[in-house]
Amino acid sequence: QERLATFEADLQKIMTKADYNRLDQYKTAKKAELNTYFADLETQSRALYDDESWQQIVTLHTEGLALIDSVSTFEGVDNAVAGVKFAVANVLTIEEKAGFAEYRSAAAAKVGKDFNEALYRDAERAQGLALIQAGKEAVANATTYAEVDAVVADYNARLAALKTNAQLTEEETAAAEQEKTEEDSSS
Repeated sequence: QERLATFEADLQKIMTKADYNRLDQYKTAKKAELNTYFADLETQSRALYDDESWQQIVTLHTEGLALIDSVSTFEGVDNAVAGVKFAVANVLTIEEKAGFAEYRSAAAAKVGKDFNEALYRDAERAQGLALIQAGKEAVANATTYAEVDAVVADYNARLAALKTNAQLTEEETAAAEQEKTEEDSSS
């Protein structure tokens, strides 16, 4: 019975010639919708984007049409259209890029802002300074707000994980006491 149920479920997935014709018509309609979306975007919003951002949008249009052609389900077509529109919404305008540059600059200043060099031994201090430099470079290379935030959080977490001189001294003292206790108990 289980095999019969699996067979029936698989049979439901098989598309007929009529289904393929409907899918082709749906794809054609969705490609027309996408073409209209991009034409409207160009007419109404082209001036908001610099050439680099506009080229990203043109590429998304081309890739979106190809993606629609490549999928084999109605749901896949809908997901392709939604994904392309979502990607376009995330292309930064000239104004957003200016704000993003300021945001990135402010975020770079947050990398390691709580790092106090005086609290660390030479090796940990050097590691911390290298992390700060790498973190600032990673922020400068980030391309989205979310990526900037993730980079700052990541590098600050790495810095927080470095042990201070006091922490290392405490660990060394505890290890020495443990060793002395083990030596005394074995004597």
